[in-house]
Amino acid sequence: MVTLTRANAQPLPPNQIALKCPLCSEQFHLHYTEDEWHRVNLMLKSANKALREDHKSRHKSNHVNLAWTSG
Repeated sequence: MVTLTRANAQPLPPNQIALKCPLCSEQFHLHYTEDEWHRVNLMLKSANKALREDHKSRHKSNHVNLAWTSG
């Protein structure tokens, strides 16, 4: 399972990546399971797109919805 949530703790465990919203200074963590590590590049592209979309609603939620494209 892959999730994108508002940043709250440091340091990050090995299965998390810190991300900054590309439109503001809000920080988020991309969490992924051990069996998802091989999809990190795809996850990062989807996460950055999701953060831009979530920015429009001013990051009101702690959880950001990720949309996956097939292929």
